[in-house]
Amino acid sequence: MTRFHLGRFLQAYAVLIMIAVLIGVLSFLSDSFLTYRNLLNILNQNAPLA
Repeated sequence: MTRFHLGRFLQAYAVLIMIAVLIGVLSFLSDSFLTYRNLLNILNQNAPLA
């Protein structure tokens, strides 16, 4: 049985955690951030990167 290591988890998922925090903060600060049109725009702009 392996033990959960918080440091390793944070190291492995730091970028995803920061993106989730950033989306949460921007959603509260801006009325137009978490809209369907803006989310589609973000996905379209990042599609070539994936």
